[in-house]
Amino acid sequence: MSRTARARRTWWLMYAIGVVTVFGALITVTNIIVSFDLESQRATQHNSQQELMRLALWRLDSWLSPLIGQEAARPHFVYQSYYSKAEDLQGGADPNATSGGSRRRSPLAFFDSELVALHFQIDGSGHLVSPEIPPDDEIGRREESSIRQSILEDRRRSFATLESSIQPYVFASQVVWAESCFDAVLSSDDEPAEVAGSQSLADDVSERTRGQASDRDSLSTAQLDKSTRQSIDSSKLAQLEDRKKRADITQQNMANSLPQQTQSSQQSIPYAPMQEALQPDIEVGRFVPLWLTSKDDHASGRAQEHLLTFVRRVQLNGDEIQQGFLLRWSALTEAMLSQIDDLGLQGRIVPAYDEWSSGEPPDFSLAVMPAILEVLANTDAHYSISTPTRATLFLSWGAMLIAVCAVGLGLRGGIRYGEKRSRFASAVTHELRTPLTTFRMYSEMLSHDMVPADQQGAYFQTLDHEARRLESLVNNVLAYARLEEGRYTLDQSNAIAANELLVRIAPTLLERVRRADMQLVESCDNPEKCSPQVCTDADAVGQILFNLVENACKYGFSTERPEVYVHLSHDPQSQWLWIDVGDNGAGIGTATVRRLFEPFERGDNENEKPGIGLGLALSRGLAHDLGGDLQYLPAEVVRAHPILGECSTVFRLQLPI
Repeated sequence: MSRTARARRTWWLMYAIGVVTVFGALITVTNIIVSFDLESQRATQHNSQQELMRLALWRLDSWLSPLIGQEAARPHFVYQSYYSKAEDLQGGADPNATSGGSRRRSPLAFFDSELVALHFQIDGSGHLVSPEIPPDDEIGRREESSIRQSILEDRRRSFATLESSIQPYVFASQVVWAESCFDAVLSSDDEPAEVAGSQSLADDVSERTRGQASDRDSLSTAQLDKSTRQSIDSSKLAQLEDRKKRADITQQNMANSLPQQTQSSQQSIPYAPMQEALQPDIEVGRFVPLWLTSKDDHASGRAQEHLLTFVRRVQLNGDEIQQGFLLRWSALTEAMLSQIDDLGLQGRIVPAYDEWSSGEPPDFSLAVMPAILEVLANTDAHYSISTPTRATLFLSWGAMLIAVCAVGLGLRGGIRYGEKRSRFASAVTHELRTPLTTFRMYSEMLSHDMVPADQQGAYFQTLDHEARRLESLVNNVLAYARLEEGRYTLDQSNAIAANELLVRIAPTLLERVRRADMQLVESCDNPEKCSPQVCTDADAVGQILFNLVENACKYGFSTERPEVYVHLSHDPQSQWLWIDVGDNGAGIGTATVRRLFEPFERGDNENEKPGIGLGLALSRGLAHDLGGDLQYLPAEVVRAHPILGECSTVFRLQLPI
């Protein structure tokens, strides 16, 4: 391997290592940045979903609070099957209720709702009753016949389910526990409010419940110090504050939903104890949510189910009763989800059975009742690829690719320039050494009278030949240098006939062919039509044809047919003039054809023939400056040529007409 080849290989190896290193680092950085970008997009989508869920919770709480407020506005005595006329005057009962003597039928007997399944009451003796179940008397039987059978069956079914879920003597402690949990959830400091009578019932609540209630003050959002706030996740803190705001608005909505006379006679309904001004011995509490669990009934085939109720405590003449209403969970959740359909959240509302007991409600729980809004995970999340970060990466990759290509092209150009300079130095040195040696030796011999007089003429002819060859070499080098620098001046202002152009160039070509002991054969497709006018530089065309003929003499000599062909033709349609130069030599190899027009390229037998390899490169450059081209015709094109079909090598000079 030559020194030039080793240097070229070393440079390309270093370039490859640099490219691999740069792209490896860029790929690593790209992976990191893309990962950060994906995380940023996920966080943005997560935050957007969080905002939508908070908006959904606001809507749900705002929609549900008037329903609870209306139920809280009902007087305590309507939960009885009958109430007295005095209670009606004092409590403002429904004037459309059925009367029977001094007693009136509860207006709840005729209550029908898609959301509320049943109203119920547990009296001081622990009996569960409902004003919606017709009593076993004449009024009840008459009422039963006037109500649709399906409604009655639904009420009785709900009553039976509720009866299997309530243990009357434990239910009071459950209500106290529910009030404590509800206070912890809605209170600003997460500390349960004091409830009248709760101390006397505290022993009935389990040890676990009391421990959970005592620990709630650790979750206070109003009294958190700075260090504690920093330890709590920001999203969690935002959810706590959002829930507190929703609770405040929910209380206001409930209060606004009460009838005017009820609001004037009761205070802070339904979240503050209600005192009836006309009956100071009656104290009605607020409604709190309570989940109940029914028992399995194998006889009827009824499975265990969870029931959502809202209950309140009523102090009546020193005795405590519990009143409440049972909600239809499926209908309630369906109606609530219809309120948030436009938000595009694919979610559901699920019960929170035990979560509220910890004093820390789960994420995205409602403020009105123990339920959670769950949104299904978005498996089809779309991540944008046109983010500013990725656009910057794309530009960086583009700039890097351009830089790598530029460096590669520059390295290639530098290597080729170095190789060209090396070949130039080698070729010129070799070509200059031969004529200079001849000049020195012949001049010394002639000056010292060492050459006989009859042979001196031959010596002078040799000197003249070498001088001409040296002149041609120098002219080619200078012409190529001017062509490369763009300083080659062409004169294309004068028009000349194609056949006259060939006649002007022919003597120079004939002289070169005779020196090579070959013949010049000139031809034309149609002599009568081979005289189109061309505006070109005759000297430049002559130099191109001389270089082609010289190459044919050096490389295309054939003992059988030592001829050089020059064929003139033109295409009237394409307006091109073609001058083909061919020979009968050994031809040009396929590998050599690819680098044929490179400067200082001398083919496969560069050491056998004189020259520096500038002829074809210079000729093609001149042809391009003349507005044409110089081409090597493939063998299949040559075989189809009408005149030069048997030539081994043909070059075509193409000039515009």
